[in-house]
Formats: sequence, C-alpha cells, structure tokens
Amino acid sequence: MRVVIDTNALVAARFSPDGAASRLLDDCIDGRVEAVVSDEIERENRAILQKVRPSPAFWDRLERFYAAAIRVTGGPRLDVVEDPADNKYLECAVAGGADCIVSSDRHLLVHDGFRGIRICKAGHLQI
Repeated sequence: MRVVIDTNALVAARFSPDGAASRLLDDCIDGRVEAVVSDEIERENRAILQKVRPSPAFWDRLERFYAAAIRVTGGPRLDVVEDPADNKYLECAVAGGADCIVSSDRHLLVHDGFRGIRICKAGHLQI
C-alpha cells in the first residue's frame, strides 16, 4: 500500500505514541507501507512539527520516515480542495501513485476519494 500522510497525522503521531498515526509512521519506516512525500509537504511537516517541540527520538523517527519515503517532484497542479493549501496532498498522491491519503483535515475528508485515491483517517486505514 502506498500512502501520503498529512501533517496533522504526523502531529497526532507525536502526541499519541501508541495511536494509529504513530503505528502508520512505524509501518512506513519498516517498509510495510510505502509513504509518498513531496518537498512541499516535507517543508510544511517540519515547520509545524517544530512548533510542537517533538523529542529528539521523534525527530529521529521522522528522519527515518523521510529516508524510507518515495520522493515525488512535478506532477499535476490541482485546484480541488476548498483550502488551496491542501491541494498539495492530492498532487503528491497523484504523482506518486498513492492508494490513500491519510488525514484528519475536513477539507480533504469531505471528498470520498479522488481519482481512485481513498482519503481517510489513520484509524480507518486497513493495511
């Protein structure tokens, strides 16, 4: 399974180490799930996570997550989501051939899916 993980899911992983988002992060690091990421998403992740002061151990997990992730560049520019800042997740998913976007963002979750790509919360993802 190939997924794009929204920043809010990584924040959830930071605050709930036993939660679904944290388990998904470990699944990506361990290769059970393929994560897809773009430079734009990584920049947002790092900026937001820095504000919530993760531990050095979490930063290490995040570095391992990025090292294991499939990096995409280019791809289509989309204008689908009510919040334009969230289009980057759809763009990354399309460019990277993702099966699912994992998010708790209402602007993304309002869509049942997009071009065959599911959009769901970490707790609803079945691996």
